[in-house]
Amino acid sequence: MAEYEKRLAQEANEAVEKVESTQRQIALEADQKAARDARYAARKARR
Repeated sequence: MAEYEKRLAQEANEAVEKVESTQRQIALEADQKAARDARYAARKARR
């Protein structure tokens, strides 16, 4: 039984890590898009 619970806990941890990794990737992409949009707006404002 302990082996089964250990495996369940490991699978749960891996699932959490995958979600957190995905969240970090989404945040990074959002930051990059915001930076791109800000540069575009700054360029447009100078014209």
